Amino acid sequence: MQLHTKDGPAKVALQYHPKLRGIWPPDPGGAFARGSTVPIDGSDILERVFYYAPVGHAKANVSLKTVQKGQYHTRDLLIDDADFAQRLALLFRDKVGRTIADLGTLEIDF
Repeated sequence: MQLHTKDGPAKVALQYHPKLRGIWPPDPGGAFARGSTVPIDGSDILERVFYYAPVGHAKANVSLKTVQKGQYHTRDLLIDDADFAQRLALLFRDKVGRTIADLGTLEIDF
């Protein structure tokens, strides 16, 4: 469902988008060394974006490689709508260098 205004699609903060409900922000993953910190506050910085098209009954995957204090993390978004996932990956590629928390506040209209 897409919300519209008289001027076109309504913008919504990414973190509140209906297609990301319950999955934003994605949990940080990867190998954690002893003493490492997990960036649950979204302070990790986006470094690379990968898009994996769905195969069979799998969901599309937008994988975010992030870094915080020299430690790398992977945050995966498994999304039912492959077109939405692909557009999201393209958007994120233009936002490399921003924190995960910042990405959640971006306003999108798709």
